[in-house]
Amino acid sequence: MYNRSTMQARIPPYRWFAAALLCALASVGVCAQVVEQDVTATKRLYPEIGAGVWSVKRGPGGHYYILVGRSVLVFGDDQQKLAEIPPPPVKGARGAPQLVYGVAFDVDSNGRVYVADRAANILRIFSPDGSSLLNISFNAPTGIAILPSGEIAASSASTEHLITIFDARGRELRSIGDQVDFSENRTFNRFLNVGHLAADNADNIYFAFNYFPEPTFRKYDRAGYASLDISLTTVEFAPSAQAARREIKRETQTGNVPELKPTISCIAVDPATERVWIAFGNSIMVFEKDGLPRAEYRVYTPVGARLIVNSILVESDRLILTSDPLGIYELPRPDK
Repeated sequence: MYNRSTMQARIPPYRWFAAALLCALASVGVCAQVVEQDVTATKRLYPEIGAGVWSVKRGPGGHYYILVGRSVLVFGDDQQKLAEIPPPPVKGARGAPQLVYGVAFDVDSNGRVYVADRAANILRIFSPDGSSLLNISFNAPTGIAILPSGEIAASSASTEHLITIFDARGRELRSIGDQVDFSENRTFNRFLNVGHLAADNADNIYFAFNYFPEPTFRKYDRAGYASLDISLTTVEFAPSAQAARREIKRETQTGNVPELKPTISCIAVDPATERVWIAFGNSIMVFEKDGLPRAEYRVYTPVGARLIVNSILVESDRLILTSDPLGIYELPRPDK
């Protein structure tokens, strides 16, 4: 069962009524078509990478880019390391590090690397050779995605809206996506509106709420209008969602920031079909481009350990998943 509403950037007051109606309709037969399956990884990739891995992207020339804390490692399709971005510091050299602690990144079609450096409050842009091109001041970034138009979408734990758009020179253009208000405490609300970003080839932007009680994501066009708002309300999510809402209510009264477990750990989009993939724990759900749920997969390592996924790379014939500290794994496309 799921909730779906089509709306503009501001959430209308009737959202929950519309969502409940759609949820009831879904229970009639739509959800019965959702595939549930266990999927085991075929092999581990880049075995030297384990603890600290954040995500993996594919860039131009068939190269793979992997964010591991203070650097982005570049590999060829033969898994041979080609470069490190930024380059390792020269022993004895002085100066501030170029990357303090990256939590999200993206790669454009020219091989430029964009990193959300949360510890330094900067969006960093590196050239393909690893030299610094531009630093954009942006407080507490949590996500970053590059649009085909060249614009930069970024999310933060301290902005008024969910997503901020910059041009290629670092000028702020617009902010999109209204936050969900849980209380009058602004710091409290911003924490609960932290999220992950992804983009597709049509300049659409996807935002997945990290701490929303029910797993929830939205799809915006480049101008900021939302065409999808999906919230999962099945029985399997109800206990944790209810516990989270109780914690939110309790801490709203005390003024403390609630201690919540992430509900969605990452979001990705299939560039060919625009299917949306979201992960929570060792489960992955797949949605069609119109928001209809397609499948739910539980993923495991070759030896049967649960893969707690923190990034998904969707390719035509396989998935590449990262899991901290287990590493990076290849899985067959279960939806093919």
